[in-house]
Amino acid sequence: MWTPVPVVYIICILRVAPSASENNLHDHGCTNNNYNWPFCNMTCPETCYKPIYTSLTTERTCDVSNGSCSQGCANSRHYGLFCNMTCPITCKEPMLSLGRRCDEFNGTCSNGCANNTIFGPFCNMTCPKTCKRPRFGIGRWCDVFNGSCSNGCADSNTYGPFCNMTCPGTCYTPVLPLSDRLCDVFNGSCPNGCTSNSYYGPFCNLTCPHTCNKANGRVCDVIDGSCYNGCDNNSYYVPFCNMTCPNTCLNATERVCDVFNGSCSQGCAQGFYGSHCDMICPNNCRNIVDMPSCHFVNGTCLAGCLDGFYGQKCLDVCDYCVNNTCNQEDGVCIQGCAEGHRHDGEVLKCLHDPLHLRDETNDKSGAYKPFPVPTLVGMIGGVVGVVVVVVGAAAFIVHRNRRNASRTPKGLQMQAMINSTNVTSVDINNIINGSDEVKSVELKRPDSVMYGSDEVKSVESKRPDSIMYGSDEVE
Repeated sequence: MWTPVPVVYIICILRVAPSASENNLHDHGCTNNNYNWPFCNMTCPETCYKPIYTSLTTERTCDVSNGSCSQGCANSRHYGLFCNMTCPITCKEPMLSLGRRCDEFNGTCSNGCANNTIFGPFCNMTCPKTCKRPRFGIGRWCDVFNGSCSNGCADSNTYGPFCNMTCPGTCYTPVLPLSDRLCDVFNGSCPNGCTSNSYYGPFCNLTCPHTCNKANGRVCDVIDGSCYNGCDNNSYYVPFCNMTCPNTCLNATERVCDVFNGSCSQGCAQGFYGSHCDMICPNNCRNIVDMPSCHFVNGTCLAGCLDGFYGQKCLDVCDYCVNNTCNQEDGVCIQGCAEGHRHDGEVLKCLHDPLHLRDETNDKSGAYKPFPVPTLVGMIGGVVGVVVVVVGAAAFIVHRNRRNASRTPKGLQMQAMINSTNVTSVDINNIINGSDEVKSVELKRPDSVMYGSDEVKSVESKRPDSIMYGSDEVE
């Protein structure tokens, strides 16, 4: 159900709610170019640039939304969005007063600084007092951007970009210096050298090695500190005299080793060799009292090799030599080859020989001698024994075969033909080869060979091959 609104409420609403004309709220901007939003009741800043109005001009003095000076500042000494900040007084004025004194947006001194003793973006920093003044007062004392001393340092004892570092106290000051500086103006190094002969390095801050020879002027090289005068002790060597001579060097009255490279110039102690005596002599060298066993340079054995070895360093072994002795140079056996070996003329070595023994003289032609008599007798006896056994076994086998063959019909026929005076070699071959041409053989005692009987039988074979194959068809 609708309830009517009291008249009082309607009157109040109409009275409280303002009209658009009362609050100057304009959806389409302000009617005056010197006002700005949202109610067009604020005036543009007086420092904003005001364009010259004509009947056709529509440009505004400030931004309609935030009131910033959209056309720039009216005065060249103001800057910022609202042109409400003044340029630093240290900024340099533009030439002929044409242009701005500072940047319109950030206020930096775009033309530089008004004074040569100040620097920085806003010309609000003073040049270091250690900077050298320009000649005749013309020019800047320091760089306008970073304040570094572009003309150098006022004091010869300071260095660095801002002349705020002191030269090393170890730098040398010559009597007649080529320049008025004690050290390099950029890096502080000592161009004239060091005050003491015991210092070295670019900044003379390093001490020479205490092992350097101090007899002649400087103790060490001023650049790298090497001991160019040598070492004060004969047991050290350069370049820095911080390395000790090898303890395997032969002891000497003067220097133990070379002063430049540490090599053992006087030789090596017993049992060592090499330039620095750091290698051991071969174990097969023959030793002699009070004499090195090998050459101190190349390690060759000075007194020869122990028995059984040869070569310059006695590293090769004598092979199969009598008394284990051979020539020290080529290894040829001096007393000949050991038993069971012979001398080979091509390789000049004793090689294994199972059939002969090498002549025990120093005959290098390779001649042989016969085996000793006891050895030959033993060998012949062994061979004869083997032959007797073989022959006996063969005879037994032949006798057994003949006996077995004589008991067969073929054997009887063969035996009868052999004992007969009428049989020929052709008949025997025909029987062996299976021919039919076999004659009748009359035997007084065909078995007389086997049994010693005098009876005569006639042996006839109608089938000769039956004899070969053991058939019983024999009459």
